[in-house]
Amino acid sequence: HGGMTQFRKGSWLVPEAFVKAFGNTGMAKLIIASPQATPMFTQLKLEYGKHPDIEFIDALEESAMFLYKKAHIYISPHLAEGFGLMPLEAMATGMACLVSRISAPREFVSKDYGWWIEMSEDYAPVSQCLPDTSGFWRLPSIDSMAESMQKAAGDPKEVESRGMAASEYVQNNLTWED
Repeated sequence: HGGMTQFRKGSWLVPEAFVKAFGNTGMAKLIIASPQATPMFTQLKLEYGKHPDIEFIDALEESAMFLYKKAHIYISPHLAEGFGLMPLEAMATGMACLVSRISAPREFVSKDYGWWIEMSEDYAPVSQCLPDTSGFWRLPSIDSMAESMQKAAGDPKEVESRGMAASEYVQNNLTWED
């Protein structure tokens, strides 16, 4: 999970789903990277920083490519997303994605390129992220995310296949000409 660690990105859900999926079995590793130590990043690091399979990176000294080279799947359990640059960048590098089935990524992610995180029946106020803004965001399902994490960890060839399909899609459909 990369990008600004914050409420709207659903960042706090990622380690919770990871622990639900794998405990501390060593079957998978989670990287949470943020270009700066946001309050949520700091809190997550305090809560999960001693977990043997979770790594926190609080400054990307290079481009996001640093993160993409270290990982196999990009996780985006966003509550709302206006565009979704990081999932597209990850797809372009050949990474499969695990993405919330809402907002803009629905236009460029499919089951051929990764897995959907289904939405739960739980909601959170938008004002948690945007003060003085009414309304609610539906939260991604931790169970759905954990289940997809397990599927991906159990089938590396499927992860690679979906990542290659994602890269091909981006290279053939999301060009300056298109």
